[in-house]
Amino acid sequence: MTRALLLFCILSWLPGCSIDRQYERYPNLTKLEDITLTEDNHPHGYGRSDCFSCHVSVNIHRVDYVQSGLLNTAQRLTETYGIDSCRGCHQSNGVAP
Repeated sequence: MTRALLLFCILSWLPGCSIDRQYERYPNLTKLEDITLTEDNHPHGYGRSDCFSCHVSVNIHRVDYVQSGLLNTAQRLTETYGIDSCRGCHQSNGVAP
């Protein structure tokens, strides 16, 4: 019974993440407006509130792709407030408050 439950949990979790969890790369981010999440630029996660199911918190905000100068602030906010800080920069991600 527990093996079946464990297998179910693993199989349910895997399809939601289509990225390599070792390091987050976002080559399409070129300007600050690009960080707003939409169905087009975030198809596998749009509408989900569990950001850290796919994004490993220690791997995000390591490169300032948009050269905004806000990278250190984003790192501190994520470390301090966790997932609650995502909405401040990335908007709602299609999730109601």
